[in-house]
Amino acid sequence: MIELEESPEQRDLWATLSFRRMDPRDCAHRIVRVLVDEKHVGTLNFGDSLEVSVPPGLHSVTVDNTWTSKTETVPIHPQSRIHFSTGNTASGCAMTLLFTIGISALGVFLDVLEPNGSNENDFPA
Repeated sequence: MIELEESPEQRDLWATLSFRRMDPRDCAHRIVRVLVDEKHVGTLNFGDSLEVSVPPGLHSVTVDNTWTSKTETVPIHPQSRIHFSTGNTASGCAMTLLFTIGISALGVFLDVLEPNGSNENDFPA
């Protein structure tokens, strides 16, 4: 697990941000870089996941595929676990270009997911 800050202050109150790149909408091309508060915390290929520890408070979460990016500002509560799904998308003409010549302009998505019920640490289905 990556820790956003090195300060050990009240570490027991820190929350976990979980990122997953396994969504069926993902065209599985290009990397997705993950930034929290403008700090690069990891890079995801299709099928990868990543966890980051952060102190409570308001944080910006950005995903960037080197072509485009998306940012969400998320309030993080003490000891919480927030799940994100991310990936790259291509549609219409972009998808045709991707499959015929291997390159295309891709969009990126970042979804905040709700826990799936019994265990708030589980990723939603």
